[in-house]
Amino acid sequence: MKPKSPEQAAWAAECKRLLKKITKTSCDEKAKLLQEQYRLHVGLRPKPFMPGLREFGDTTTAAFLEGLASSGGTAIVMADEGGTVTGGQTLAHLAVWNKTWDGTTLNHDRLSSGSIVVENPRVVVFLAIQPEPFRRFFEKNHYMARESGFACRGVWAYVESTQGYRGVGGHSPNRSHSAVRRFQRLRHEGETRSNEILRDPDVTRRLLRLTAGATRLRQQFAAEMELSLRPDGAYADVRDQASKAVEIATRMAGVMHCFFQLDGDIDEGTMHDAISLMRWHLEEYKRLFGEPNQYSHAFEDAIKLQNFLVEQINAHGWFRMSSFPRSQLRTYGPNASRLPKRFDAAIDYLVRQGALTEERVKGGARIQLVREYFRPLVHSFSMAQHEPQISSLPNGLGFQQPGQLGPFTGYRPSF
Repeated sequence: MKPKSPEQAAWAAECKRLLKKITKTSCDEKAKLLQEQYRLHVGLRPKPFMPGLREFGDTTTAAFLEGLASSGGTAIVMADEGGTVTGGQTLAHLAVWNKTWDGTTLNHDRLSSGSIVVENPRVVVFLAIQPEPFRRFFEKNHYMARESGFACRGVWAYVESTQGYRGVGGHSPNRSHSAVRRFQRLRHEGETRSNEILRDPDVTRRLLRLTAGATRLRQQFAAEMELSLRPDGAYADVRDQASKAVEIATRMAGVMHCFFQLDGDIDEGTMHDAISLMRWHLEEYKRLFGEPNQYSHAFEDAIKLQNFLVEQINAHGWFRMSSFPRSQLRTYGPNASRLPKRFDAAIDYLVRQGALTEERVKGGARIQLVREYFRPLVHSFSMAQHEPQISSLPNGLGFQQPGQLGPFTGYRPSF
């Protein structure tokens, strides 16, 4: 479903009128005359109507795809109150947004209006959101947002608040308003040029290429990012975005080249600035989604599981805790890890850290704790490998609690 201009609407109405006349005419000569008129009229088809850049806020997937198809595949989703977008239906199907980022063809079937096909989509999503709705969105969609690749396809920034430093009755001496005014002017000019291009159906895309210097910088950055993905690398905990950092930096170089109205190919200076900007966003991504932060459930849940296992070893001894069914840990472990996906992620994290191993047995799986990992974290007398000959009391886990063990006194986490 694409919007029609008045010329297109009049042309389509005339087509219907001529076809209707042709079907109702019984005279062959008159039918031939009408057919000739129809063929001539079809040849006068007006140019497709292109509405230009479409802007969306909170919307549904179907409405967004319809608008995207009507605008020639180019749109922007923008909201200064991003909580309305993250809390609504806009981001309900993250796979669609991943495809728009990749530029692959989008297909959406509807019973009422038929299928929608968008080829070569070009979409920008820009959201300004407060920390609390941002946290709620990632708590609700954490694994889908990270595992599907949605989070790593964007650039994120958790900027410092300017409260306490804003000027009253004039411009603050700490901020350059000339740069803001220049940015607003260039943005307006960019939107105007974009609409002129989008509304011209005969326009062809211009291919941007990298100069030799820019290509060399890109290759150096790619080699650096590849090293950072190793287990001991700088971005080992945010491999998802680090693996796409080179592509995102190249895209930003293209955006900067067009935004500043530069001529020719993308030069070395523009590529250098784009890589510097990507490095900053990588640090922001690491600060938001890396291991020791508030948005990494796997790290938090793994810490809670490790703490729980240390307490159980101190209370019941290594002999009774070194091996047990996986289902037992999920049933009696920390509450935050009882959700299937979060529990699996926490177990996988501890496996990667070398804290435990999993063994598939008949009827489920069995967890084996790694002795050398837990030895520094627990009391030395709790590491006995043989069952102590003491009286015991049952507890909620179904293990036996040694009677002579005192209360847990503390440990040092290894993460």
